[in-house]
Amino acid sequence: MNREMLSDKPKGHTRILFNLMPHEMSKLVDVTTSPVSDRIAVMNEFREVGYEVNVIFAPVIYYEAWLDGWKPLYYGILRPKMYFGNRIFSR
Repeated sequence: MNREMLSDKPKGHTRILFNLMPHEMSKLVDVTTSPVSDRIAVMNEFREVGYEVNVIFAPVIYYEAWLDGWKPLYYGILRPKMYFGNRIFSR
């Protein structure tokens, strides 16, 4: 993740995508990128400076109890005051 992009002024003309997967699996297969927790922490900052922020839950890797890793990530993202487009999502 390039935090220097936060100083840009995209004015809603630029989309940024955050790929997310369970932290434990990410440590094994997503080793060249920022930790998932860091990506989640800056999402609203990117939205606030004018980026269209999108989340992709991928890759999905099936293993024993794979769903147990996804549930906390998915529901942790969908918390009050998380913005989706021009709407605020709340549970």
